[in-house]
Amino acid sequence: MLHQFDKVLDSLQERKEHLKHHIYLNGNFAPVADEHAGVPVTVVQGEIPRDLDGLFARIGSNPIPEQMSKRYHWFDGHGMLHNLRIQDGKACYSNAYVPTPRYTIEKEFGEQFFNQIGELTGLSGLAKILFINVQKAEAVGGGRNTMGQANTHSIMYQHKFYCCHEASFPFEIVLKDDGSIDKAIGYETFQGVLNFPVSAHPKHDPKTGNLLFHSYTTDPDLIRDEAPIKVGEYCAETNKIQSYLGINQGDTHTPLAHDMMFTENWIVVYDSSVHFDPKQLFVPGGSYFGWTPDYNLRIGLVPRGENVSAAEVLWFDTGQPQSIVHPLSAWEEPDGTVVMWAPIGDKFDDLDKCSNFFYMSEYRMDPKTGSVTMTVIDKENNVEFPRVRDDCLGQFCRFGYSGILDQTLGGEGLVRGFVVWDMLEKKIHKVVNFGKDDIGGEPVVIPKPGTTESNAVFIGTFTYNPKEKTSDFVLYDGETCLEEPVVRLRIPHRVPFGFHGQWVNGTDLRRHVDFHSHT
Repeated sequence: MLHQFDKVLDSLQERKEHLKHHIYLNGNFAPVADEHAGVPVTVVQGEIPRDLDGLFARIGSNPIPEQMSKRYHWFDGHGMLHNLRIQDGKACYSNAYVPTPRYTIEKEFGEQFFNQIGELTGLSGLAKILFINVQKAEAVGGGRNTMGQANTHSIMYQHKFYCCHEASFPFEIVLKDDGSIDKAIGYETFQGVLNFPVSAHPKHDPKTGNLLFHSYTTDPDLIRDEAPIKVGEYCAETNKIQSYLGINQGDTHTPLAHDMMFTENWIVVYDSSVHFDPKQLFVPGGSYFGWTPDYNLRIGLVPRGENVSAAEVLWFDTGQPQSIVHPLSAWEEPDGTVVMWAPIGDKFDDLDKCSNFFYMSEYRMDPKTGSVTMTVIDKENNVEFPRVRDDCLGQFCRFGYSGILDQTLGGEGLVRGFVVWDMLEKKIHKVVNFGKDDIGGEPVVIPKPGTTESNAVFIGTFTYNPKEKTSDFVLYDGETCLEEPVVRLRIPHRVPFGFHGQWVNGTDLRRHVDFHSHT
């Protein structure tokens, strides 16, 4: 009965032309149906560094092609991992759907069952929010936080490999040594403590070993009982959550707080000028979340440690409406000033419009005086997907990297090269463009074996050549910043554009495989 009601609501929404011409369902955004495991790849340029040992894991949104019947948003597809295992100068490729309950149910059901962001438009979308979304999850034995797509990011932490998604708990899977998926473990709740979804960007503190994470919710009950935003820290020493705190940024609106940062003493969150608002559904063409120009960007510093209260959170009003999607880095100066670098947008449009522009900026926040200042580092380049070495997170790191966005390539999130940032000199150090006709994704930072310097890295990403219809993995030297890649590997199967990637070094991958072989 519930599903039939949902289908009636579907019929009230324009879908055929919407799906046929959707920018994120065509070209190299189009989903792939086939899965592969341990397929050898071909070196077409350069050579693989012999001492490079690890796994390049890239995740993205990949709906089941034959089931597309509902309105779609780029964030809606099931998670699919595209993994490249590199070892001993060779490489092999694997791809597979992340076997979440949501994917398994829809695969067995034979059609789309659950609601998704693309449907949240107009009165029919509001009806889906009120009467369908949570009710369908509960009807199949799930809940609000256990029916996510696990499609946005992944992280290896303490032998556990998590696939993360904004609106659900982290989903744990087990990998094989060749990078293919072995099995699913299920949703992580940290001994039943989690009651908020966990965002796509938890962070591993290399100094303490702790895992830091944050959440935001549109659940009115959670907002009433706690707050719209919640932050937490999982202690590596005790293997328990040491703090889990709901924080209220002044009212009960829910911001698009997609990412976070941390320093030695603070968890850094932001309350952007992009809000979730059901009233937007009544606006022609309106989306569930949108730009709120009368609300300034605010940055929050949450003290790290046990027994922290919401009253101790420091909020810094930047004085102007702005959006942040992904910060680059954050650290503390000797005098206690908290510094954060991030690409900043002066507005935020729906991703279908391909009109967003982000420029690199520095924020400096003084916890003693409550002052905040902003410095524009560069306004010429549209940059996003910023990264530093993972072992530099939370501390000053001189060099960072970000993708150069180019929406003329056919969609948001498409990258034509990367910028190397010098955070000591506060300027661009180098700009590297990909090869002719190559369209790439997030530039992932891969530490060179046995190094600690912030620029002793490789930069890796999947690229697609629309003229040749080929998918490659390219590896650049982030230290020399040469225009030619160190190596170009031809993937024998098309790799669609996706979201985030991570590098898992070979030692951690083997520990993961060994740990699960004994459990």
